[in-house]
Amino acid sequence: MLNKKSFRVLISVFVVLLALVFLILVPRNKKSERNFKRYLVELNRDDIDKISFRTPQMNFPTTFEKNSDNRGWTMLVNGNSYDADTGIIKNILKNCVQMRSVRVAGTDKDKWADFKVADTNAIFVEFFVDNKKASGLYVGNFNYLPQQSQNAMRTSQGQGRMTTYVREEGEKKTHSVDGYLLAYFTPDVKYYRQKTLFKAKSSNITRVYAELSDGTKYDIQRTAPGQFIIDGMPIDSSAIIKFLHSADNVNSRDLLDDVSPALLNGPYDMIRIEGENMSPVVIKAYPTQDDTKYIITSSMNPGAYFGDPIERLHRMIFKSRDFYLGKADN
Repeated sequence: MLNKKSFRVLISVFVVLLALVFLILVPRNKKSERNFKRYLVELNRDDIDKISFRTPQMNFPTTFEKNSDNRGWTMLVNGNSYDADTGIIKNILKNCVQMRSVRVAGTDKDKWADFKVADTNAIFVEFFVDNKKASGLYVGNFNYLPQQSQNAMRTSQGQGRMTTYVREEGEKKTHSVDGYLLAYFTPDVKYYRQKTLFKAKSSNITRVYAELSDGTKYDIQRTAPGQFIIDGMPIDSSAIIKFLHSADNVNSRDLLDDVSPALLNGPYDMIRIEGENMSPVVIKAYPTQDDTKYIITSSMNPGAYFGDPIERLHRMIFKSRDFYLGKADN
């Protein structure tokens, strides 16, 4: 049996060895934690005032610049500028900035080409703060991981996990992050453009004045919440409800390029919508002799021209006077 002196020696040796293990392993763990970046593109989203991206197939970049009033964004592409859809820009910032790394998929250049995060085959995105480049990101392939059930022998029918391979500029490591980031970067210019012709709460609309190309004019005014008259006469309640319901959010992807304002000099239909907490909006529809049917403009989206090949917009916005009197379907 061990005497007390021998026991104390053994305990002392054990304590010394435990201390050595602690001193050796803990720094390694801390170093490992420092080497693993939990978040990528660590920028304050509100500070970003410019985003630019280029796909491998694009000859020129697509750039978004925050407007001076900080309320909207302008898209610049191939020498042209357009009002950008702010909802899409918000999604880019939400999903591509301060991303949480799911895992490190690769640690060196060998897999860059396979992950499509190399300089030659990735989508390259740049973020700017105060108009100075703050971060660059290579967006590559996506990967779908089916959801696994508790039974390892079969796959659950539930929703799986979609991830995308990304690499920060200047870094060798490829990370896997949540989401299908490729959806936010496309050569389709129209996808990013502002597509709204009119948007307002129907309860805020107080007046609708129209001048149609056939010479018809009418003036609809609100007399009380939910109550309207047309040219001083009672209005068909179901008709005005139908109009307000369809016209409170009018948008279209049928954007037209290369339309000369000088050519829009013929007869047209015009409607002016006024209301509380909003600037008056004027929408005009110019009939054409081709498949566009109408060229439509809106003061809410200046510089944009919309075609109307199936006359959806025209039927939605430009109602006849008889419609509001309950004598016609449109």
